[in-house]
Order: sequence, then structure tokens, then C-alpha cells
Amino acid sequence: MVGWTDLGSTRSAAAVTTGSSKTRSDRRAPWPVIRTEAVEENTFHAQLEVSNFPSILGTTEVTELLGVSRQRLHELRNSRRFPAPAYEVAATPLWIRSTVDSFLAGWERKPGRPVQGRETPRHE
Repeated sequence: MVGWTDLGSTRSAAAVTTGSSKTRSDRRAPWPVIRTEAVEENTFHAQLEVSNFPSILGTTEVTELLGVSRQRLHELRNSRRFPAPAYEVAATPLWIRSTVDSFLAGWERKPGRPVQGRETPRHE
């Protein structure tokens, strides 16, 4: 059984985990304890395996996911149809995967290039 406890209590976290009765009154938590929890060891390790960090995509991953070139991604961004990146770093803009997935689900792709500079022919 693995447990967590306030470092300022009479028993340290190491003492709770190992069952030892050593005290460490010299180590006090610099924050208030909000919650304590005891879980089975296998549950604890399973919880550690689940990431709570969102999936992040750079330009290369976004273009592969959408099936477009870097130039087309740039055009989509400039048209304001594509969601803004969550972060901008020196190397690349970064998007959260779920945001890109939402865009892709609602994106109405039109095959081919749009005709520019011509009026649509009239049929009489």
C-alpha cells in the first residue's frame, strides 16, 4: 500500500509508505494540505500511466493529419478558418490535438483549386 501524507505531520511520507515510525519534524510542507488519499499500489501505478497532458501537434503533424501541404496550412491559418495555435514557440506553432480534430470533423473540403479571376459561366 502506498500513501501520501502532510510532510509536517508526525510521520513522514517515507514512514507511511514503508510503515516505519521515524519522524521528520524538520520537513514541513510550504503549502496547506488539501487532500490525502490511500490507494492500492497497482491502482497508483495505473494512474501514473495515464497522461494528464494534452496531445500537442506541431506544423508537420497537423499537415499530415489534414493531408495538406505546409503552404495550404498557412493559407488556412490566414483565412481565419483554422483554429489559432494554443502556443507559439520559436520553432513552430503548437495546437492541441482535440482542437485540430474538431476542425477536421467540420471541415468541408472542396477538391481542386478554386477558379480565380473568372466569373462563373451563365447557362441560358
